[in-house]
Amino acid sequence: MKIGLFSGADCTTPSALVARGVDAEARGFTSLWVPQTPFFDALTALAAVALRTSSIELGTGVVPIQTRHPATMAQQALSVAELAGDRVCLALGATHAPVSEGWWGVPYKGIVDVVAEYVDIVRALLVDRTVDHVGPNYTARVTYPQGGATPSLVLAALGPKMLDIAGASCAGSFTWMTGLHTLTSRTIEPLRAAATRAGHGAPRVIAGLPICLTSDVDAARAFIEPRMAFSANMPSYSGPSSGRV
Repeated sequence: MKIGLFSGADCTTPSALVARGVDAEARGFTSLWVPQTPFFDALTALAAVALRTSSIELGTGVVPIQTRHPATMAQQALSVAELAGDRVCLALGATHAPVSEGWWGVPYKGIVDVVAEYVDIVRALLVDRTVDHVGPNYTARVTYPQGGATPSLVLAALGPKMLDIAGASCAGSFTWMTGLHTLTSRTIEPLRAAATRAGHGAPRVIAGLPICLTSDVDAARAFIEPRMAFSANMPSYSGPSSGRV
């Protein structure tokens, strides 16, 4: 197990993320993860962090697929890898229906098939640097320059169908606020099974967890509850019967 640092809404500018990355590397953290937030673009900011660091892994955690075309997503990740070498991990996610439809006006129907098609395009461009794809959701006929580092690709997954894509088509999965019980009973084994069926090695599980070291539990709860209210109301986080795919 390796321990990294997650930088979320507490880091509101690219400059602050650069400072966080430099400090995290100096303190011995093995990785820095940043989600796509309203504050700044995650991949753009990680490119800046890459120029100021040399060893720490740099990952998105996560970038919703609704924010850009898969060919653009792959190109951005390759651009960061040009600066950071083999330290880049691109974690993608399908976000939640209220975010996809409410923020960007992107329908959330057939999301499993959309994600599978999106991942196939991104993976082809990251690995082979070329794709010729015409599908029900995306068209991508693009070729990028050969050479350079290849970012690893993982997928945020909670339900069995997304875990199947993550294991079969990606290097693993990224989770957020998923506890030990769920990881051991519902995440790791299905992910491993999908990877095995696809002929891959052991998949990676990147578990993002909010942690507070304190002796004042009540104060910690009062601090964290309003900050987690938005995520807690999202369907995918609301419990076993939430219709996770």
